[in-house]
Amino acid sequence: ETVLSKVILVAGGVGITPLRSLAEEMIQKGKDVILLFSNKTKQDIVFEKELENLPGLKIHHVLTDAEDYLDKEKIQRLVPDFLEREVFLCGPGPMMSSVRKILKDMGHPLDKIHFERFSL
Repeated sequence: ETVLSKVILVAGGVGITPLRSLAEEMIQKGKDVILLFSNKTKQDIVFEKELENLPGLKIHHVLTDAEDYLDKEKIQRLVPDFLEREVFLCGPGPMMSSVRKILKDMGHPLDKIHFERFSL
């Protein structure tokens, strides 16, 4: 299995918890890491300062109340080379299903999409 050198982390709310350490680990391994972090409001963003202080992490905050946290347009605009990246998802079930379906519809290989169930 090829290990891609570029990664997208997609977090919804507290789903950032397991992805935060994953981000650090991957950056240390020299990977190119982009975080798409979805929250309802700016106040809901956990670990904001900590994430901003991670050298090498590119963060895109997506603030939305909607269930369609990330759509095709946002993914293409924020991560134009998404097809060359391994994807790690963590957040509410509906968000993860939606993002997986969008990526699959856009031709992303499913074996490069990993997800973790995480809820409080």
